[in-house]
Amino acid sequence: MHLYSELESIVIASVDACDSQFLANIAWSYAVANVQAPCLFQNRSAFVNAILSRQDEFSLRELCQLHQWILWQKEIKSEIPVPSSFQQLCYNAYTKRLPTSSSFQKSVISELKSIGLEPQEEYLLAGCGYMLDALVEVNGEAVGIEVDGPSHFAGREPLGKMKLKHRQVLNIEGIRVVSIPYWKWDGNSNKQEYLKSKLDMIY
Repeated sequence: MHLYSELESIVIASVDACDSQFLANIAWSYAVANVQAPCLFQNRSAFVNAILSRQDEFSLRELCQLHQWILWQKEIKSEIPVPSSFQQLCYNAYTKRLPTSSSFQKSVISELKSIGLEPQEEYLLAGCGYMLDALVEVNGEAVGIEVDGPSHFAGREPLGKMKLKHRQVLNIEGIRVVSIPYWKWDGNSNKQEYLKSKLDMIY
């Protein structure tokens, strides 16, 4: 992760000139890459002070990014360098977003029911703020279901936001997340067997 080592030095040197979007993007990118940067993110660092001094300038999207960065501090068991009031501000922004349900998601939910499961739709994990498309119980274990359409991928490579969510739900909540990608669903003539296979794979 040599790139992030170089980036850390650049950010530290220029942090006073960084706007709110840049600060949020940097914090979020480190969380996605899962690269620790103690000098950048430690309590009372110049970067953290810049975040706190600009907290009234952050957009809803930027607060959401910072919420995931705060979750990352919990994920890596690091001291969270921002006060609880700012953590709550970011959490509220993240959970404020309204869920949307697609025909793809409704199809998956229907097939989950057909194989005897009882999916809880749009399930909010209150501790971390993430919402799962569905939560099911398989062999006595809670399993998250994410219905991933084209906007979640670059080609067929999962985007950073998708990887981060799945990783943090597992590491913070202890819940495995099963992804149902659109290209495995569209045209699949045996969707129920596909779901059974996906769910069995994690045990």
